[in-house]
Amino acid sequence: MQGVKPNMVWGHRRGFYYILSFILSLMLSTLGMMSAGLPGVAQSSGVAVPESSLPIANPFAAAGKIGNIVYAPVTLDGRKLFQITAEEGIADRTPSSTSPLQMRVTMYETKLKWAIAAGFDPQTLEVSFEIQEGQGVLFVRDGDRLAQKDILTLTELDARLYGVGVTDLATHVSQTIAQALIRGQFERQPEYLRLQGAIAAAILLGTLGAAGVLLRIQQRLKREWNAIATQATSETNPPSDQEGEIQSDVLTQVDRQLTWERQRDVNLLKRRMLQMTQLAIALGSLATVVGLFPQTRWLQSRLLTQPLLLLILLLTSVLIKLAHVAVDRCSNSWIEMQAIAPNASKRLTVRVSTFSHALKGMITFTIFALGLLLILYQLQVPIAPVLAGAGIAGFAISFASQNLIRDVINGSLILLEDHYAIGDVIDTGAASGVVEYMNLRITQIRGSGGRLSTIPNGSISTVHNLTKDWSRLDFTIEIAYSSDVTQALQVVKEVAEKLHQDPEWADRILDPVNVLGVNNMTHQGIELSLWMQTQPGQQWRVGREFRHRLKIALDEAEIEVGIPQRSVYFHNDSEK
Repeated sequence: MQGVKPNMVWGHRRGFYYILSFILSLMLSTLGMMSAGLPGVAQSSGVAVPESSLPIANPFAAAGKIGNIVYAPVTLDGRKLFQITAEEGIADRTPSSTSPLQMRVTMYETKLKWAIAAGFDPQTLEVSFEIQEGQGVLFVRDGDRLAQKDILTLTELDARLYGVGVTDLATHVSQTIAQALIRGQFERQPEYLRLQGAIAAAILLGTLGAAGVLLRIQQRLKREWNAIATQATSETNPPSDQEGEIQSDVLTQVDRQLTWERQRDVNLLKRRMLQMTQLAIALGSLATVVGLFPQTRWLQSRLLTQPLLLLILLLTSVLIKLAHVAVDRCSNSWIEMQAIAPNASKRLTVRVSTFSHALKGMITFTIFALGLLLILYQLQVPIAPVLAGAGIAGFAISFASQNLIRDVINGSLILLEDHYAIGDVIDTGAASGVVEYMNLRITQIRGSGGRLSTIPNGSISTVHNLTKDWSRLDFTIEIAYSSDVTQALQVVKEVAEKLHQDPEWADRILDPVNVLGVNNMTHQGIELSLWMQTQPGQQWRVGREFRHRLKIALDEAEIEVGIPQRSVYFHNDSEK
Protein backbone atom coordinates (compact mmCIF):
# COMPACT_ATOMS: atom_id res chain seq x y z
CA MET A 1 0.00 0.00 0.00
CA GLN A 2 2.54 2.53 -1.18
CA GLY A 3 1.88 6.21 -0.60
CA VAL A 4 -0.85 5.68 1.97
CA LYS A 5 -0.17 6.73 5.54
CA PRO A 6 -0.83 4.14 8.27
CA ASN A 7 -2.95 6.54 10.30
CA MET A 8 -5.06 7.19 7.21
CA VAL A 9 -5.60 3.46 6.77
CA TRP A 10 -6.49 3.12 10.45
CA GLY A 11 -8.89 6.05 10.07
CA HIS A 12 -10.66 4.31 7.19
CA ARG A 13 -10.81 1.11 9.20
CA ARG A 14 -12.26 2.90 12.20
CA GLY A 15 -14.88 4.48 9.98
CA PHE A 16 -15.71 1.02 8.68
CA TYR A 17 -15.99 -0.27 12.26
CA TYR A 18 -18.32 2.58 13.24
CA ILE A 19 -20.60 1.92 10.27
CA LEU A 20 -20.53 -1.85 10.88
CA SER A 21 -21.38 -1.47 14.58
CA PHE A 22 -24.20 0.94 13.69
CA ILE A 23 -25.62 -1.57 11.19
CA LEU A 24 -25.36 -4.39 13.74
CA SER A 25 -27.27 -2.31 16.28
CA LEU A 26 -30.02 -1.67 13.77
CA MET A 27 -30.16 -5.40 12.97
CA LEU A 28 -30.50 -6.24 16.65
CA SER A 29 -33.22 -3.66 17.10
CA THR A 30 -35.05 -5.00 14.06
CA LEU A 31 -34.73 -8.54 15.41
CA GLY A 32 -36.28 -7.42 18.69
CA MET A 33 -39.10 -5.68 16.85
CA MET A 34 -39.78 -8.75 14.75
CA SER A 35 -40.02 -10.96 17.79
CA ALA A 36 -42.19 -8.38 19.54
CA GLY A 37 -44.61 -8.14 16.66
CA LEU A 38 -44.53 -4.39 16.33
CA PRO A 39 -46.51 -2.73 13.57
CA GLY A 40 -45.10 -3.05 10.12
CA VAL A 41 -43.16 -6.28 10.86
CA ALA A 42 -44.52 -9.42 9.33
CA GLN A 43 -45.26 -12.41 11.53
CA SER A 44 -46.77 -15.81 11.07
CA SER A 45 -50.04 -15.64 12.97
CA GLY A 46 -51.88 -18.51 11.41
CA VAL A 47 -54.48 -16.21 9.86
CA ALA A 48 -55.05 -17.57 6.39
CA VAL A 49 -56.81 -14.47 5.13
CA PRO A 50 -54.57 -12.67 2.60
CA GLU A 51 -53.68 -9.15 3.63
CA SER A 52 -55.59 -7.68 0.70
CA SER A 53 -58.83 -9.13 2.15
CA LEU A 54 -58.35 -7.11 5.36
CA PRO A 55 -58.80 -3.61 3.98
CA ILE A 56 -59.66 -1.90 7.26
CA ALA A 57 -57.72 -3.40 10.15
CA ASN A 58 -54.22 -4.79 10.46
CA PRO A 59 -54.21 -7.74 12.91
CA PHE A 60 -50.81 -6.66 14.24
CA ALA A 61 -51.61 -2.98 14.73
CA ALA A 62 -51.94 -1.38 18.13
CA ALA A 63 -55.17 -0.05 19.56
CA GLY A 64 -56.91 2.62 17.56
CA LYS A 65 -60.14 4.27 16.61
CA ILE A 66 -62.23 4.47 13.44
CA GLY A 67 -65.08 6.91 13.80
CA ASN A 68 -66.89 5.98 17.00
CA ILE A 69 -65.48 2.44 16.89
CA VAL A 70 -62.48 1.63 19.10
CA TYR A 71 -60.44 -1.52 18.63
CA ALA A 72 -57.60 -3.27 20.46
CA PRO A 73 -55.57 -6.46 19.91
CA VAL A 74 -55.97 -9.74 21.77
CA THR A 75 -52.51 -11.05 22.65
CA LEU A 76 -51.04 -14.28 23.93
CA ASP A 77 -47.51 -14.42 25.28
CA GLY A 78 -46.83 -10.96 23.94
CA ARG A 79 -47.95 -11.77 20.38
CA LYS A 80 -50.89 -9.98 18.82
CA LEU A 81 -53.45 -12.43 17.41
CA PHE A 82 -56.44 -10.43 16.16
CA GLN A 83 -58.45 -7.29 16.81
CA ILE A 84 -61.75 -6.90 18.61
CA THR A 85 -63.96 -3.83 18.71
CA ALA A 86 -66.49 -1.91 20.75
CA GLU A 87 -68.47 1.24 20.35
CA GLU A 88 -66.93 4.20 22.11
CA GLY A 89 -68.86 5.23 25.16
CA ILE A 90 -68.53 7.64 28.03
CA ALA A 91 -66.45 5.13 30.00
CA ASP A 92 -63.87 4.97 27.19
CA ARG A 93 -63.24 8.68 27.54
CA THR A 94 -62.61 8.53 31.27
CA PRO A 95 -58.97 7.64 32.01
CA SER A 96 -59.72 6.27 35.49
CA SER A 97 -62.38 3.79 34.32
CA THR A 98 -62.02 0.44 32.61
CA SER A 99 -63.71 0.46 29.22
CA PRO A 100 -65.84 -2.45 27.96
CA LEU A 101 -63.24 -3.09 25.28
CA GLN A 102 -60.48 -3.45 27.85
CA MET A 103 -62.61 -5.75 29.97
CA ARG A 104 -63.35 -7.87 26.92
CA VAL A 105 -59.65 -8.09 25.94
CA THR A 106 -58.65 -9.07 29.49
CA MET A 107 -61.32 -11.76 29.66
CA TYR A 108 -60.33 -13.37 26.34
CA GLU A 109 -56.59 -13.32 27.15
CA THR A 110 -57.30 -14.92 30.56
CA LYS A 111 -59.26 -17.76 28.92
CA LEU A 112 -56.45 -18.39 26.41
CA LYS A 113 -53.89 -18.64 29.23
CA TRP A 114 -56.25 -20.99 31.10
CA ALA A 115 -56.40 -23.28 28.06
CA ILE A 116 -52.61 -23.57 27.98
CA ALA A 117 -52.36 -24.09 31.75
CA ALA A 118 -55.05 -26.83 31.66
CA GLY A 119 -52.95 -28.91 29.27
CA PHE A 120 -53.92 -30.57 25.99
CA ASP A 121 -52.65 -32.87 23.28
CA PRO A 122 -51.61 -30.83 20.23
CA GLN A 123 -52.66 -33.72 17.94
CA THR A 124 -56.25 -33.74 19.19
CA LEU A 125 -56.79 -30.09 20.04
CA GLU A 126 -59.89 -28.64 18.39
CA VAL A 127 -60.90 -25.00 18.10
CA SER A 128 -64.40 -24.76 16.66
CA PHE A 129 -67.12 -22.12 16.47
CA GLU A 130 -70.86 -21.75 16.28
CA ILE A 131 -72.96 -18.92 14.95
CA GLN A 132 -75.38 -17.89 17.67
CA GLU A 133 -77.67 -14.89 17.17
CA GLY A 134 -75.36 -13.44 14.53
CA GLN A 135 -72.24 -13.86 16.67
CA GLY A 136 -69.41 -16.35 16.35
CA VAL A 137 -68.77 -18.24 19.60
CA LEU A 138 -65.42 -20.09 19.65
CA PHE A 139 -64.87 -23.28 21.69
CA VAL A 140 -61.71 -25.18 22.70
CA ARG A 141 -61.83 -28.95 23.23
CA ASP A 142 -59.38 -31.86 23.67
CA GLY A 143 -61.44 -34.93 24.48
CA ASP A 144 -61.55 -35.68 28.17
CA ARG A 145 -58.39 -33.71 29.01
CA LEU A 146 -59.87 -30.36 28.06
CA ALA A 147 -63.64 -30.19 28.08
CA GLN A 148 -65.38 -27.98 25.59
CA LYS A 149 -65.32 -24.40 26.79
CA ASP A 150 -66.17 -21.18 25.04
CA ILE A 151 -63.20 -18.82 25.03
CA LEU A 152 -64.41 -15.79 23.09
CA THR A 153 -67.19 -14.32 21.01
CA LEU A 154 -66.83 -12.46 17.71
CA THR A 155 -69.46 -9.84 16.98
CA GLU A 156 -70.73 -8.32 13.76
CA LEU A 157 -68.80 -5.18 14.66
CA ASP A 158 -65.59 -7.24 14.81
CA ALA A 159 -66.28 -8.63 11.37
CA ARG A 160 -67.00 -5.16 9.99
CA LEU A 161 -63.62 -3.98 11.20
CA TYR A 162 -62.00 -6.56 8.91
CA GLY A 163 -64.44 -6.10 6.07
CA VAL A 164 -65.55 -9.80 6.13
CA GLY A 165 -68.49 -11.80 7.45
CA VAL A 166 -68.75 -13.24 10.94
CA THR A 167 -68.35 -16.80 9.66
CA ASP A 168 -65.21 -15.99 7.68
CA LEU A 169 -63.70 -14.12 10.59
CA ALA A 170 -64.52 -16.94 13.03
CA THR A 171 -62.91 -19.48 10.69
CA HIS A 172 -59.65 -17.56 10.48
CA VAL A 173 -59.56 -16.64 14.17
CA SER A 174 -60.12 -20.26 15.20
CA GLN A 175 -57.12 -21.29 13.10
CA THR A 176 -55.07 -18.49 14.66
CA ILE A 177 -56.02 -19.52 18.20
CA ALA A 178 -55.23 -23.18 17.54
CA GLN A 179 -51.76 -22.38 16.31
CA ALA A 180 -51.20 -19.88 19.14
CA LEU A 181 -52.21 -22.42 21.81
CA ILE A 182 -49.98 -25.13 20.35
CA ARG A 183 -47.07 -22.70 20.11
CA GLY A 184 -47.68 -21.45 23.68
CA GLN A 185 -47.64 -24.99 25.08
CA PHE A 186 -44.48 -25.85 23.12
CA GLU A 187 -42.65 -22.77 24.39
CA ARG A 188 -43.34 -23.79 27.99
CA GLN A 189 -41.59 -27.15 27.70
CA PRO A 190 -38.37 -27.54 29.78
CA GLU A 191 -36.28 -28.47 26.72
CA TYR A 192 -37.36 -25.34 24.89
CA LEU A 193 -36.73 -23.13 27.93
CA ARG A 194 -33.22 -24.58 28.43
CA LEU A 195 -32.36 -23.93 24.78
CA GLN A 196 -33.69 -20.38 24.99
CA GLY A 197 -31.73 -19.86 28.21
CA ALA A 198 -28.50 -20.85 26.46
CA ILE A 199 -29.28 -18.49 23.57
CA ALA A 200 -30.05 -15.69 26.05
CA ALA A 201 -26.74 -16.24 27.85
CA ALA A 202 -24.83 -16.12 24.55
CA ILE A 203 -26.62 -12.90 23.54
CA LEU A 204 -25.88 -11.25 26.88
CA LEU A 205 -22.21 -12.25 26.75
CA GLY A 206 -21.93 -10.91 23.21
CA THR A 207 -23.61 -7.70 24.29
CA LEU A 208 -21.18 -7.23 27.17
CA GLY A 209 -18.24 -7.84 24.83
CA ALA A 210 -19.54 -5.35 22.27
CA ALA A 211 -20.19 -2.81 25.06
CA GLY A 212 -16.60 -3.17 26.25
CA VAL A 213 -15.20 -2.61 22.77
CA LEU A 214 -17.45 0.41 22.17
CA LEU A 215 -16.52 1.84 25.56
CA ARG A 216 -12.80 1.64 24.75
CA ILE A 217 -13.40 3.36 21.42
CA GLN A 218 -15.35 6.11 23.20
CA GLN A 219 -12.52 6.60 25.67
CA ARG A 220 -10.05 6.99 22.80
CA LEU A 221 -12.38 9.49 21.11
CA LYS A 222 -12.65 11.36 24.40
CA ARG A 223 -8.86 11.62 24.57
CA GLU A 224 -8.82 12.92 20.99
CA TRP A 225 -11.48 15.48 21.96
CA ASN A 226 -9.35 16.68 24.89
CA ALA A 227 -6.28 16.88 22.65
CA ILE A 228 -8.17 19.00 20.11
CA ALA A 229 -9.43 21.29 22.87
CA THR A 230 -5.91 21.63 24.33
CA GLN A 231 -4.43 22.42 20.93
CA ALA A 232 -7.14 24.96 20.20
CA THR A 233 -6.49 26.68 23.53
CA SER A 234 -2.69 26.70 23.16
CA GLU A 235 -2.73 28.03 19.58
CA THR A 236 -5.27 30.77 20.22
CA ASN A 237 -3.44 34.07 20.56
CA PRO A 238 -5.07 37.35 21.57
CA PRO A 239 -5.30 39.72 18.59
CA SER A 240 -3.07 42.76 18.32
CA ASP A 241 -4.31 46.30 18.76
CA GLN A 242 -3.29 47.17 15.20
CA GLU A 243 -5.91 46.54 12.52
CA GLY A 244 -3.40 44.93 10.20
CA GLU A 245 -2.35 42.45 12.83
CA ILE A 246 -5.98 41.87 13.85
CA GLN A 247 -7.02 41.12 10.28
CA SER A 248 -4.07 38.83 9.66
CA ASP A 249 -4.52 37.08 13.00
CA VAL A 250 -8.22 36.58 12.34
CA LEU A 251 -7.53 35.11 8.90
CA THR A 252 -5.08 32.66 10.44
CA GLN A 253 -7.45 32.00 13.32
CA VAL A 254 -10.33 31.30 10.92
CA ASP A 255 -8.22 28.70 9.10
CA ARG A 256 -7.39 27.02 12.38
CA GLN A 257 -10.96 27.29 13.60
CA LEU A 258 -12.27 25.59 10.45
CA THR A 259 -9.84 22.73 11.03
CA TRP A 260 -10.78 22.46 14.71
CA GLU A 261 -14.49 22.57 13.93
CA ARG A 262 -14.17 19.78 11.37
CA GLN A 263 -12.20 17.66 13.83
CA ARG A 264 -14.65 18.37 16.66
CA ASP A 265 -17.70 17.67 14.51
CA VAL A 266 -16.28 14.39 13.25
CA ASN A 267 -15.23 13.39 16.75
CA LEU A 268 -18.62 14.27 18.23
CA LEU A 269 -20.43 12.50 15.37
CA LYS A 270 -18.48 9.32 16.07
CA ARG A 271 -19.21 9.55 19.79
CA ARG A 272 -22.93 10.12 19.21
CA MET A 273 -23.05 7.19 16.80
CA LEU A 274 -21.31 5.00 19.35
CA GLN A 275 -23.69 6.10 22.09
CA MET A 276 -26.67 5.40 19.88
CA THR A 277 -25.14 2.06 18.89
CA GLN A 278 -24.63 1.14 22.55
CA LEU A 279 -28.20 2.01 23.44
CA ALA A 280 -29.61 0.21 20.41
CA ILE A 281 -27.51 -2.90 21.08
CA ALA A 282 -28.49 -2.93 24.76
CA LEU A 283 -32.19 -2.48 24.04
CA GLY A 284 -32.17 -4.85 21.07
CA SER A 285 -30.33 -7.54 23.01
CA LEU A 286 -32.52 -7.19 26.09
CA ALA A 287 -35.68 -7.17 23.96
CA THR A 288 -34.47 -10.26 22.12
CA VAL A 289 -33.70 -12.04 25.41
CA VAL A 290 -37.06 -11.31 27.01
CA GLY A 291 -38.71 -12.29 23.75
CA LEU A 292 -37.22 -15.77 23.96
CA PHE A 293 -39.49 -16.70 26.87
CA PRO A 294 -43.28 -16.60 26.79
CA GLN A 295 -43.50 -15.41 30.39
CA THR A 296 -41.50 -12.22 29.69
CA ARG A 297 -42.33 -11.56 26.06
CA TRP A 298 -44.85 -8.90 27.00
CA LEU A 299 -41.93 -6.72 28.13
CA GLN A 300 -40.59 -6.58 24.59
CA SER A 301 -42.94 -3.95 23.29
CA ARG A 302 -42.22 -1.70 26.27
CA LEU A 303 -38.47 -2.07 25.91
CA LEU A 304 -38.69 -1.14 22.24
CA THR A 305 -41.19 1.70 22.57
CA GLN A 306 -40.60 3.39 25.94
CA PRO A 307 -36.89 4.29 25.30
CA LEU A 308 -37.80 5.37 21.78
CA LEU A 309 -37.82 9.01 22.86
CA LEU A 310 -34.19 8.73 23.97
CA LEU A 311 -33.31 7.09 20.67
CA ILE A 312 -35.02 9.93 18.81
CA LEU A 313 -32.99 12.49 20.77
CA LEU A 314 -29.75 10.64 20.03
CA LEU A 315 -30.70 10.22 16.38
CA THR A 316 -31.49 13.94 16.15
CA SER A 317 -28.07 14.75 17.60
CA VAL A 318 -26.40 12.32 15.19
CA LEU A 319 -28.20 13.85 12.21
CA ILE A 320 -27.24 17.37 13.29
CA LYS A 321 -23.57 16.45 13.62
CA LEU A 322 -23.72 14.48 10.37
CA ALA A 323 -25.12 17.56 8.63
CA HIS A 324 -22.35 19.69 10.15
CA VAL A 325 -19.70 17.27 8.90
CA ALA A 326 -21.31 17.26 5.44
CA VAL A 327 -21.32 21.08 5.37
CA ASP A 328 -17.65 21.13 6.42
CA ARG A 329 -16.74 18.59 3.75
CA CYS A 330 -18.58 20.53 1.04
CA SER A 331 -17.02 23.79 2.21
CA ASN A 332 -13.55 22.27 2.22
CA SER A 333 -14.06 20.81 -1.26
CA TRP A 334 -15.25 24.18 -2.55
CA ILE A 335 -12.22 25.94 -1.05
CA GLU A 336 -9.85 23.40 -2.59
CA MET A 337 -11.45 23.77 -6.02
CA GLN A 338 -11.33 27.55 -5.89
CA ALA A 339 -7.78 27.61 -4.53
CA ILE A 340 -6.36 26.67 -7.94
CA ALA A 341 -7.71 29.90 -9.45
CA PRO A 342 -4.99 32.48 -10.19
CA ASN A 343 -6.78 35.20 -8.22
CA ALA A 344 -7.66 33.02 -5.24
CA SER A 345 -7.27 34.63 -1.83
CA LYS A 346 -7.66 33.73 1.79
CA ARG A 347 -10.85 35.71 1.87
CA LEU A 348 -12.61 32.82 0.14
CA THR A 349 -11.89 30.72 3.22
CA VAL A 350 -13.41 33.19 5.65
CA ARG A 351 -16.40 33.82 3.38
CA VAL A 352 -17.10 30.09 3.10
CA SER A 353 -16.67 29.86 6.86
CA THR A 354 -19.30 32.58 7.31
CA PHE A 355 -21.71 30.79 4.99
CA SER A 356 -21.11 27.44 6.67
CA HIS A 357 -21.86 28.88 10.13
CA ALA A 358 -25.17 30.31 8.94
CA LEU A 359 -26.04 27.10 7.06
CA LYS A 360 -25.26 24.97 10.10
CA GLY A 361 -27.56 27.10 12.21
CA MET A 362 -30.46 26.69 9.78
CA ILE A 363 -29.90 22.93 9.44
CA THR A 364 -29.72 22.52 13.22
CA PHE A 365 -33.00 24.37 13.67
CA THR A 366 -34.71 22.30 10.94
CA ILE A 367 -33.57 18.91 12.23
CA PHE A 368 -34.39 19.87 15.82
CA ALA A 369 -37.90 20.93 14.77
CA LEU A 370 -38.44 17.63 12.93
CA GLY A 371 -37.17 15.68 15.94
CA LEU A 372 -39.52 17.60 18.21
CA LEU A 373 -42.46 16.79 15.93
CA LEU A 374 -41.48 13.12 15.94
CA ILE A 375 -41.34 13.12 19.74
CA LEU A 376 -44.80 14.72 19.89
CA TYR A 377 -46.06 12.05 17.49
CA GLN A 378 -44.68 9.29 19.68
CA LEU A 379 -46.36 10.91 22.69
CA GLN A 380 -49.61 10.80 20.67
CA VAL A 381 -49.91 14.57 20.72
CA PRO A 382 -51.89 15.83 17.69
CA ILE A 383 -49.36 17.46 15.39
CA ALA A 384 -51.79 19.49 13.27
CA PRO A 385 -52.95 21.72 16.18
CA VAL A 386 -49.34 22.12 17.26
CA LEU A 387 -48.31 23.27 13.78
CA ALA A 388 -51.31 25.57 13.56
CA GLY A 389 -50.50 27.03 16.95
CA ALA A 390 -46.85 27.40 15.97
CA GLY A 391 -47.92 29.21 12.81
CA ILE A 392 -50.11 31.62 14.75
CA ALA A 393 -47.44 32.12 17.38
CA GLY A 394 -44.83 32.64 14.68
CA PHE A 395 -47.01 35.26 13.01
CA ALA A 396 -47.55 37.02 16.33
CA ILE A 397 -43.85 36.89 17.16
CA SER A 398 -42.90 38.11 13.70
CA PHE A 399 -45.39 40.97 13.96
CA ALA A 400 -44.03 41.95 17.35
CA SER A 401 -40.39 41.39 16.35
CA GLN A 402 -40.07 43.42 13.19
CA ASN A 403 -36.55 44.50 14.11
CA LEU A 404 -35.50 40.87 14.41
CA ILE A 405 -36.92 40.09 10.96
CA ARG A 406 -35.17 43.12 9.53
CA ASP A 407 -31.89 41.97 11.08
CA VAL A 408 -32.25 38.48 9.58
CA ILE A 409 -33.19 39.78 6.13
CA ASN A 410 -30.33 42.29 6.09
CA GLY A 411 -27.93 39.61 7.35
CA SER A 412 -29.00 37.30 4.54
CA LEU A 413 -28.41 40.06 1.97
CA ILE A 414 -25.00 40.81 3.47
CA LEU A 415 -24.00 37.16 3.02
CA LEU A 416 -25.50 36.75 -0.45
CA GLU A 417 -24.14 40.02 -1.82
CA ASP A 418 -20.79 39.55 -0.08
CA HIS A 419 -20.63 42.93 1.65
CA TYR A 420 -18.14 41.53 4.14
CA ALA A 421 -17.18 38.28 5.83
CA ILE A 422 -15.40 37.10 8.95
CA GLY A 423 -11.86 38.50 8.91
CA ASP A 424 -12.62 41.65 6.91
CA VAL A 425 -11.74 45.06 8.29
CA ILE A 426 -14.83 47.24 7.98
CA ASP A 427 -16.16 50.61 9.09
CA THR A 428 -19.90 50.87 9.68
CA GLY A 429 -19.88 54.33 11.16
CA ALA A 430 -20.94 53.01 14.54
CA ALA A 431 -17.85 50.81 14.88
CA SER A 432 -14.74 49.90 12.95
CA GLY A 433 -12.38 46.96 13.13
CA VAL A 434 -12.16 43.32 12.19
CA VAL A 435 -15.30 41.22 11.75
CA GLU A 436 -14.73 38.54 14.36
CA TYR A 437 -18.13 36.81 14.19
CA MET A 438 -21.38 37.19 12.30
CA ASN A 439 -24.62 35.35 11.76
CA LEU A 440 -27.95 36.26 10.22
CA ARG A 441 -28.83 38.57 13.12
CA ILE A 442 -25.70 40.28 14.44
CA THR A 443 -22.16 41.26 13.48
CA GLN A 444 -19.36 41.45 16.04
CA ILE A 445 -16.45 43.79 15.32
CA ARG A 446 -13.17 43.75 17.24
CA GLY A 447 -11.74 47.27 17.32
CA SER A 448 -8.62 48.87 18.69
CA GLY A 449 -7.83 48.16 22.32
CA GLY A 450 -9.64 44.83 22.04
CA ARG A 451 -13.05 46.50 22.09
CA LEU A 452 -15.76 44.11 20.81
CA SER A 453 -18.79 45.85 19.30
CA THR A 454 -21.99 43.90 18.58
CA ILE A 455 -24.19 45.49 15.93
CA PRO A 456 -27.60 44.23 14.72
CA ASN A 457 -27.46 43.64 10.98
CA GLY A 458 -30.61 45.67 10.48
CA SER A 459 -28.87 48.84 11.68
CA ILE A 460 -26.01 48.51 9.19
CA SER A 461 -26.79 50.73 6.21
CA THR A 462 -23.34 51.73 4.91
CA VAL A 463 -20.24 49.57 5.13
CA HIS A 464 -16.69 50.53 4.20
CA ASN A 465 -14.74 47.33 3.55
CA LEU A 466 -10.99 47.90 3.72
CA THR A 467 -9.89 44.36 2.90
CA LYS A 468 -12.17 43.02 0.17
CA ASP A 469 -10.29 41.51 -2.82
CA TRP A 470 -7.30 43.89 -2.36
CA SER A 471 -6.10 46.82 -0.25
CA ARG A 472 -4.02 49.90 -0.91
CA LEU A 473 -1.42 51.87 0.98
CA ASP A 474 -2.19 55.57 0.58
CA PHE A 475 1.10 57.22 1.60
CA THR A 476 1.87 60.93 1.84
CA ILE A 477 4.91 62.79 3.15
CA GLU A 478 5.84 66.48 3.26
CA ILE A 479 9.42 67.57 2.58
CA ALA A 480 10.97 70.93 3.26
CA TYR A 481 11.00 73.65 0.58
CA SER A 482 14.77 73.66 0.70
CA SER A 483 14.95 69.99 -0.37
CA ASP A 484 15.34 68.81 -3.96
CA VAL A 485 11.88 67.61 -5.00
CA THR A 486 13.17 65.52 -7.92
CA GLN A 487 15.69 63.76 -5.70
CA ALA A 488 13.04 63.19 -3.04
CA LEU A 489 10.67 61.59 -5.56
CA GLN A 490 13.49 59.39 -6.80
CA VAL A 491 14.30 58.26 -3.24
CA VAL A 492 10.66 57.45 -2.54
CA LYS A 493 10.41 55.44 -5.76
CA GLU A 494 13.64 53.51 -5.15
CA VAL A 495 12.63 52.58 -1.60
CA ALA A 496 9.21 51.38 -2.80
CA GLU A 497 10.73 49.33 -5.64
CA LYS A 498 13.28 47.70 -3.35
CA LEU A 499 10.50 46.79 -0.94
CA HIS A 500 8.53 45.29 -3.82
CA GLN A 501 11.56 43.24 -4.91
CA ASP A 502 12.30 42.00 -1.39
CA PRO A 503 11.33 38.26 -1.26
CA GLU A 504 9.91 38.70 2.21
CA TRP A 505 7.51 41.41 1.07
CA ALA A 506 7.03 40.71 -2.62
CA ASP A 507 4.02 38.44 -2.17
CA ARG A 508 2.22 41.12 -0.13
CA ILE A 509 2.52 43.82 -2.82
CA LEU A 510 0.34 43.17 -5.86
CA ASP A 511 1.21 45.86 -8.46
CA PRO A 512 4.24 48.04 -9.17
CA VAL A 513 4.46 51.11 -7.05
CA ASN A 514 2.59 54.14 -8.33
CA VAL A 515 4.38 57.38 -7.31
CA LEU A 516 1.81 60.12 -7.91
CA GLY A 517 4.25 62.99 -7.47
CA VAL A 518 3.70 66.37 -5.86
CA ASN A 519 0.19 66.30 -4.46
CA ASN A 520 0.07 69.60 -2.58
CA MET A 521 2.12 72.59 -1.33
CA THR A 522 1.36 73.97 2.11
CA HIS A 523 2.98 76.25 4.64
CA GLN A 524 4.56 73.11 6.14
CA GLY A 525 6.21 71.81 3.00
CA ILE A 526 5.81 70.00 -0.30
CA GLU A 527 3.47 66.95 -0.11
CA LEU A 528 4.49 63.83 -2.06
CA SER A 529 1.99 60.97 -2.63
CA LEU A 530 2.36 57.28 -3.38
CA TRP A 531 -0.09 54.40 -3.87
CA MET A 532 0.86 50.79 -3.27
CA GLN A 533 -1.67 47.99 -3.90
CA THR A 534 -1.33 45.09 -1.44
CA GLN A 535 -2.92 41.87 -0.44
CA PRO A 536 -6.14 42.30 1.60
CA GLY A 537 -5.29 43.58 5.06
CA GLN A 538 -1.53 43.92 4.40
CA GLN A 539 -1.50 47.68 3.78
CA TRP A 540 -0.72 48.43 7.44
CA ARG A 541 2.27 46.10 7.70
CA VAL A 542 3.63 47.15 4.32
CA GLY A 543 3.15 50.80 5.29
CA ARG A 544 5.08 50.45 8.52
CA GLU A 545 7.98 48.73 6.80
CA PHE A 546 7.98 51.26 3.97
CA ARG A 547 8.06 54.22 6.39
CA HIS A 548 10.92 52.64 8.32
CA ARG A 549 13.01 52.21 5.18
CA LEU A 550 12.10 55.62 3.78
CA LYS A 551 13.22 57.38 6.96
CA ILE A 552 16.63 55.77 6.68
CA ALA A 553 16.90 56.63 2.97
CA LEU A 554 15.88 60.28 3.49
CA ASP A 555 18.49 60.68 6.24
CA GLU A 556 21.16 59.25 3.95
CA ALA A 557 20.13 61.61 1.14
CA GLU A 558 19.98 64.58 3.60
CA ILE A 559 16.40 65.35 2.64
CA GLU A 560 14.53 67.15 5.38
CA VAL A 561 10.86 66.69 6.08
CA GLY A 562 8.57 69.70 6.09
CA ILE A 563 8.68 72.11 9.01
CA PRO A 564 5.89 74.59 9.65
CA GLN A 565 7.10 78.07 8.67
CA ARG A 566 5.93 81.46 9.89
CA SER A 567 7.25 84.97 9.24
CA VAL A 568 7.49 87.40 12.16
CA TYR A 569 7.79 91.18 11.63
CA PHE A 570 8.94 93.60 14.39
CA HIS A 571 7.71 97.16 14.28
CA ASN A 572 9.82 99.95 15.92
CA ASP A 573 7.78 102.90 17.21
CA SER A 574 10.81 105.26 17.16
CA GLU A 575 10.92 105.12 13.38
CA LYS A 576 7.62 106.98 13.08
